[in-house]
Amino acid sequence: MRFLKESIIIIFILVFVFGMEYIIAKITKKSINEINYEIENVEKSLTKTNDKEKMKVLAEKWKEKENILSFFIEHNELEKVSENIVNMKSNIDNKEYDNAKERIEEIKFRMQHIQNKQKFNLKNIF
Repeated sequence: MRFLKESIIIIFILVFVFGMEYIIAKITKKSINEINYEIENVEKSLTKTNDKEKMKVLAEKWKEKENILSFFIEHNELEKVSENIVNMKSNIDNKEYDNAKERIEEIKFRMQHIQNKQKFNLKNIF
């Protein structure tokens, strides 16, 4: 009887852990996809008149998603993305579009890196 109780508790804990991992992965993927969409919008609007508006939308969306992602992603990764967004904004304000494109690529890389770190696979477990 004791063994049965312990087995049920272990199964319950495993289901809970895998369930939470699934939920966190879905939240991360959705957030990253939304940010990537906004990054693409900024990239398409570079050198156009509405590039500052698109940048503002990206910054607002990032603030919103950063608050959610900060619960389960390393803060230094999020800070690197925030820093690149601020630098990209200043590059756009100063019409330094080549530097802004570099920042966009860096943000894309960081977002992909965050998503890969959050995937549930053996490499990330060990």
